[in-house]
Amino acid sequence: MNKATRNHCRGFTLVEMLMTMAMVAILAAIGVPSLRGFIVSNRLSSYANDVLAAVSLARAESVRRGRRAVFCPVAVDAAGTPDVSACIDPGDATWPGWMVFVDVNANGAPDAGDTVVRADVFGGGDSVVLASESLRQAASRVVFRPSGIARTAAGAIQQFNLRVCEAGVTLAENARDISMVSGSRISVQRTSSENCSAPA
Repeated sequence: MNKATRNHCRGFTLVEMLMTMAMVAILAAIGVPSLRGFIVSNRLSSYANDVLAAVSLARAESVRRGRRAVFCPVAVDAAGTPDVSACIDPGDATWPGWMVFVDVNANGAPDAGDTVVRADVFGGGDSVVLASESLRQAASRVVFRPSGIARTAAGAIQQFNLRVCEAGVTLAENARDISMVSGSRISVQRTSSENCSAPA
């Protein structure tokens, strides 16, 4: 084998390989946390939009059917299926799942004659859903009247916040607040909640 052939077959030197590995390590150290933050942010926005869609669905059904429609939390069984037999009152604990049903007899509970429009589970990963005090005082139910306005059992226009939050992430805005004012106007806002506390 001549000298030209030997030079052509040379591989990486140890120094070149170490420099390449160092560069890959630096890029990974910068990129991985950013990627995780991006994934968590998208997940929170997706769950917040699910809540927004569920509340909007309850309002639309109340107007369409001319009856009360209720959005409320429900228990979730071991298989991850929402239990639509009853609304629950989780207090200041996490909402496991939710449902929207048409409340024919206006008693605030799903009965045999009522129609469950949709039900699903909340969150995923380390995400939690927490309700404001105003919603907890209303037995954790949002009741839309046929007019499309949500009112409490006493007849007052309902206002509340639901927070989708994920603790333990290095993310400036690790929560999304779904707010309803004036009994029908719903919005989503990014916010921060270090310990995932219930919204005001």
